[in-house]
Amino acid sequence: MLIYEWVKIMNEITITNIYWDRIYLHIQLSQNNLKLNHIFLSSYNNEKHYSLPISNSQEIVINMTNISHKEMIQNGNWYFKYEYDNQYFFIPITLEVGEKLSTLDKVFRYGGNNYAYVITFSPKRKETLFLCLSITFMMKNNNPKKRNISIEGGSFQLKIKKRFVYLIEKTQNIIFKIVSHFSHKSKKRILLMSESRVPISGNLLA
Repeated sequence: MLIYEWVKIMNEITITNIYWDRIYLHIQLSQNNLKLNHIFLSSYNNEKHYSLPISNSQEIVINMTNISHKEMIQNGNWYFKYEYDNQYFFIPITLEVGEKLSTLDKVFRYGGNNYAYVITFSPKRKETLFLCLSITFMMKNNNPKKRNISIEGGSFQLKIKKRFVYLIEKTQNIIFKIVSHFSHKSKKRILLMSESRVPISGNLLA
């Protein structure tokens, strides 16, 4: 399909408003000549998608905690798209919708507040402005100083690197404690100091 044809079709449907009503996300649309009966909440490469029916009032109402067969949306980034001529296209949003996206983020806690289902909204641009819906599942961490390297690592090489850094930090802490125990505490010397630290407090902990 030629670019000018795609742009013409793209302008036929637009997301004009988004708002929450408890666990229900309301998406209001403006259609010109397409008159679609449903759109899709889809992954970027269209490998996964949920079909969303459009009501007579040109609105989609999504139960974000039960989108399909009593399940929540899977982890990852999701996009509102429509199908035309066996192709999927991003549905553009208005500038007004783009400006309010930062106020729509939601956190649903469950399992005795031990788990969280986090939904964040952000604008993206590809020939037009469209919406990215990011879904993340989180688990309670009772010890903020304890971090899960296997989760943070990602690739095998990055996991090895993080484990190596972790061992270095632990070794530094042990050396610091030993030296501190046997040295005179005049409060005028800095034994060890990091240039940057993961905690927000940075070198204030040194």
